[in-house]
Amino acid sequence: MQYKTHYRWPSVGHLSDFINNVEQEAKKVHMPLKAITLELEGTVKLNGVNVGIVCKVDENDKPYIYYQNKEEVLNENNDVYQFLNFIEEEKTKEFFLKALWDETKRVKNTYQERYGKLEAIVLHGEFVGKGVKEGTAVSDIKRFIAPFSLSYYFKDNNGKEHVVHNTDSYNLTRLYKSYLKDLRCYPVTLSSPIERKVRLDEESLKNFEKEMNEMNEQAKGNCPFAKLFGKEGSGEGYIWKVKFHSTGILGHLPYMFK
Repeated sequence: MQYKTHYRWPSVGHLSDFINNVEQEAKKVHMPLKAITLELEGTVKLNGVNVGIVCKVDENDKPYIYYQNKEEVLNENNDVYQFLNFIEEEKTKEFFLKALWDETKRVKNTYQERYGKLEAIVLHGEFVGKGVKEGTAVSDIKRFIAPFSLSYYFKDNNGKEHVVHNTDSYNLTRLYKSYLKDLRCYPVTLSSPIERKVRLDEESLKNFEKEMNEMNEQAKGNCPFAKLFGKEGSGEGYIWKVKFHSTGILGHLPYMFK
């Protein structure tokens, strides 16, 4: 049987929310906030609708995929901006199935001992372009999917859920080059991410916040992602997150901010 569970993408907060969340994690290992230095990565924020491509396996270990928006699973009677038609027209289903099934097998060998049984892999992204949402430079581009996270959903023996949101440019680019480069599927990391190493003391955070705001204004004035397609015009700024390998004893930090 093919169960279709919805896997919600978390809301993106602001820098202050991010710092509060990191501070809570730091307290668990008795580490003062000002002693922490994190590698942060900023990727372009695109004006579209949140979608997800979900890969699960049935009781016979056979993979299947289905689609969702931010709120619910999609079907022919409940679509969003004709996303399912886009999947059908672009003949992308077999490519996504191959990519996410291979990723499922890889993750089982890498993470299951630590987090429990792998329930699903979701390629979270933004559905963008003509006929989706208007108002920014990417609105003039033929419709495409812009993945921003390859997320792994686990459940341990006690029924507790564990989620790993892998937003690193390395992994999204790896998936793109291996499986998706011939599709209308362009990870947000195709527009070169901005990297900053930030110490979480008061002065360093104040300097980073000032720089972050300046970069957001520049991107809102002229979208760097749209430039890849020869388009000029307004954008949405940046989304920031912790690089996957940089957290040390704090473990995985899924928090993102804008």
